[in-house]
Amino acid sequence: ECVIGGQKDDIEASIKMLGCEAIFLDGIVSVHCDAAVPVSDAYKRLHIFPTTPPESIKFYSCAFGRSYDLTSDSAASSILKQAIDGFDFTATINRAYKDGIRIFLEMGPNSSCTRMINRILDEKPHMAISASVRGEDDYVTILKFLGSMITERVPVDLCKIYGTGLYEKPLSASYNKKSGKQLTLTIGGKTPSPALPQKIRDMETKQTQTQTQIQTQPENQEIHIENQATQFENSDKVFLYNDLIGHVAKNITAVSEAHKTFMNFSNELNKGIEKTFAVQTQLFEAITAGKGIKDFGQDIELGDFFKNQIISSQKPAFSRNMCMEFAIGSVAEVLGPEFAAVDNYKVRVRLPDEPLMLVDRIISVEGKKNSLGYGRVVTEHDVLPEAWYLDGGHAPVCISVEAGQADLFLCSYLGIDFAVKGERAYRLLDAVVKFHSGLPCPGDVIRYEIEIEKFVRQGHTYLFFFSFEGFINNKHLISMTDGCAGFFTEEEVENSGGIILTKEDTEPLQGKRPSDWNELVPIYTESYNDEEVEALRSGNLEKCFGNLFNGIKIADSLKLPGGRMKLVDRILNLDPKGGRYGIGMIRAEADIHPDDWFLTCHFKDDMVMPGTLMYECCAHTLRVFIQRMGWVTDKPGVCYEPVVGVESILKCRGPVTPDTKHVIYEVEIKEIGYNPEPFVIADAHMFGDGRRIVMFKNMSMKISGITREEIESVWKKKTEFDYDSILAFSIGKPSEAF
Repeated sequence: ECVIGGQKDDIEASIKMLGCEAIFLDGIVSVHCDAAVPVSDAYKRLHIFPTTPPESIKFYSCAFGRSYDLTSDSAASSILKQAIDGFDFTATINRAYKDGIRIFLEMGPNSSCTRMINRILDEKPHMAISASVRGEDDYVTILKFLGSMITERVPVDLCKIYGTGLYEKPLSASYNKKSGKQLTLTIGGKTPSPALPQKIRDMETKQTQTQTQIQTQPENQEIHIENQATQFENSDKVFLYNDLIGHVAKNITAVSEAHKTFMNFSNELNKGIEKTFAVQTQLFEAITAGKGIKDFGQDIELGDFFKNQIISSQKPAFSRNMCMEFAIGSVAEVLGPEFAAVDNYKVRVRLPDEPLMLVDRIISVEGKKNSLGYGRVVTEHDVLPEAWYLDGGHAPVCISVEAGQADLFLCSYLGIDFAVKGERAYRLLDAVVKFHSGLPCPGDVIRYEIEIEKFVRQGHTYLFFFSFEGFINNKHLISMTDGCAGFFTEEEVENSGGIILTKEDTEPLQGKRPSDWNELVPIYTESYNDEEVEALRSGNLEKCFGNLFNGIKIADSLKLPGGRMKLVDRILNLDPKGGRYGIGMIRAEADIHPDDWFLTCHFKDDMVMPGTLMYECCAHTLRVFIQRMGWVTDKPGVCYEPVVGVESILKCRGPVTPDTKHVIYEVEIKEIGYNPEPFVIADAHMFGDGRRIVMFKNMSMKISGITREEIESVWKKKTEFDYDSILAFSIGKPSEAF
């Protein structure tokens, strides 16, 4: 990897000339160039500070490409040199490796240096790990960071995390008193052989001579050999072997002592292992029970992450790091050298980058590589307590569906890139989604079983048909069926015509409402600007909807999401009697920017808005409508969820790209009811710069945790005539008063 800088046009021309991949960096100042040369002396003086080098630490400078003695002047010189010159990071890492450095710990953000170090050193024995990983829970990162160091025998003081009370006394404490005995063990060399008595040596010499004489006798002569041993008297035998027996006895005694010492050591070691295992078991039980650890001499309150610790029961075929490599790095590094050619294609199938890379591990893969045949992959996604996408304490619909994204990995594994050769890009076309239970919560691990049934070729266009089932433990969460995706050129997508509605799709139909339906609050044809919609994110209903909502509060879990999930900018039209079904329609708009996060991460070399996020845009728009209907509460724990058993149908016939300026979401209410929780069914359409590109049929949404009576009670409390009501009546707006 190499970092370059300059005017944007020049940079883009360089990338095109090199034919390489590029990652554009934001918020970077001019550095590593001669811009600071005119003020170099002042710049160096600016960085001169008192310096106290810690003992036993060697400092390396990328500017120098080597280690150096740290002083106030040398540190400032290094900073100046890296400011006005480029530097060779590869050379610095190789120099450190040559100096014997094998462990590289990165403290900076997003693991960029770790990634480069791994590429530089490649298969050389080393460990590079970062204390900050983009998109990963900080607790997980730090524990992995420390654990990796422990596996490499780096001393780590875990007392800072778990406290000193968790540990038994060191095993070495029981060995402070020496026994006084010393055992000398000889390793290697000649096999021990005690000295034999002189008469035995003489006898052996005679035997050797006799054997030599035997070998030199003519073949036809008879050989007579007397047993030399019979020539010795019994007294001679005792004399000859006394010394040898003494050596053997000493050897037996030494072996016995060594064995005894080893057994004592082994027993003590087993006791230590038992104590360690007992401590670990108690710690694990405390963690999984979600309680503070109080049995080890002090109280330690566990954070939310530990209370919802994610533990996968199976060893993955591909780790999260390998999935990230597949997403933004080299497919050959993940699937093998036979895929090296794919890395050179202009576009290839990828998983999304962070924060939308939701495959935490691939458990198993079935199918034949490069076969364009049937395949199956099983993946898992961990719903972490501090996940960026949580909405009302749950993973929203878009994430619950998007996390089953490994059909991308599977179709690449089965060889689609070799067929389209980077000339065509992946586009989702159709899917049917049905939920079987409520949305996932923090601590859940969602398992996806994804199947590609077949590939089909139509001319130069390839399609594949797929499905998946999602589970939390053994509880069925979600089904995605009738999935279809294809590979198209930009021209084919542009000329597709978008969503083309049939007569059946447009003819008016009567929507459904309960027979005893009553409006909770008067509702009119309205629109809301950016500031008013933003007020819904803070829970200020009155600022958006007007005086009718004065004093009405809403639970945090029902507020319109913000941050990355700010998907609606303004409401262009809300009509309580509009739409195809005559019971309500709402139209919202959002501005699209080339650097929007959902484009830059999905995908690295083919930026398009995910279809699942398009669904979420329409769902947020529907939220605004039902809140304006008066379906609001400040009851804790309520949340929006899909209606179990309702099949929602997606058709996608055009992308949202960095060239798109505006998108419009149009939602038509189809059914409103209580069962007993309030719910709505709707159809939705999405337009990109005026072109109809996506259609959802039978979107469903309910407010879990509340009943019709509880919602109606919110407005019964408001029936008293306050100042605003009296004022509305006096100026001729009786509907607002009553």
